[in-house]
Amino acid sequence: MRGEKRLTFWDPQPVVDEQSVDLMPMPEPDDVDNYGEAIGITYGSDEELRCVEKEQQRDVHRWELNPASSEDYRSRTHARD
Repeated sequence: MRGEKRLTFWDPQPVVDEQSVDLMPMPEPDDVDNYGEAIGITYGSDEELRCVEKEQQRDVHRWELNPASSEDYRSRTHARD
């Protein structure tokens, strides 16, 4: 096959099939923005990537991580009284 390289035990180079890389679907820019919005991380067009920092910032006040967001929180906290 064109572009295929077979790895042997003495060849330290990884197997690369350039043809399969060309066939891999790539997301459209609009899709990437939609994915970011879905997970709560968005970027401006000229903003530097800060993935870990933005995730941590997003999660500081995230309602789902707050114990009071659970459905049985009120019954659990009032049961102790």
